[in-house]
Amino acid sequence: MPAMHRFKNIRWLGEAIAWIAGVYPSGWAAAMAALAATLLTYWTGVLRRVEDPLVGDAVFVFLGILWTYIGLVILSERRRPIETYPRKDFRYGLTFEGMNANFYPRHPDGALQITVLLRNCCFSPLKHVVESFEAAIETRSISDENAVPIFMTRGAGRTFTLKPFKMTHVKEFLGTRQEGTLKMSIAYGDVEGPPTRRLKMSFTTYYEFPNEQAISSGVPFVTLGFNHTITKESDEPIKSEIG
Repeated sequence: MPAMHRFKNIRWLGEAIAWIAGVYPSGWAAAMAALAATLLTYWTGVLRRVEDPLVGDAVFVFLGILWTYIGLVILSERRRPIETYPRKDFRYGLTFEGMNANFYPRHPDGALQITVLLRNCCFSPLKHVVESFEAAIETRSISDENAVPIFMTRGAGRTFTLKPFKMTHVKEFLGTRQEGTLKMSIAYGDVEGPPTRRLKMSFTTYYEFPNEQAISSGVPFVTLGFNHTITKESDEPIKSEIG
């Protein structure tokens, strides 16, 4: 019974050998034997070389010379200043600081001017490109973009001015309170490379337009009630540049 039990335990090995013989019927045994002999010879040669005292002495001499050289280099350069450069990290580096709207009723081609203030909060200069900038007030909308790269030094602020609404666009809103929306997309990154991140923001805007009597007084600048609320914001990597 024990012999029969052992035979059952190695039965799978016989089946595996039979399968190999069926798949490789021509000379498979000779090929496997040659491969095993080659591996054994190679491994024996490696062990013989490692156990050779001359090989151990050579390795010891090599490591001694190497670490002596490293120590001498460290001692010779310990008083030499080492220049270091901070890693350029642009994650969430372009920051929105505020928005404003000015009303100039005496300028028919630029009556309502919306501006956005951005700031570079990175530890290095950056470059940004305004991909899209869209503002809407009820039934009126205007879009703008600036494909020219804008450079900002570390800690600097920059105001982006949207293309203005004409007086004919907003005349129907005089004396009323109107709601609107504003969306912008800005790509930015290192000054010496392509943009690597994209800042996208959406706002709800509120305008309190003066009445026609205030405009007809001849004052070049009329106060416009204005406020805004951020409804959506994202600052994500540009996949095409990091993939």
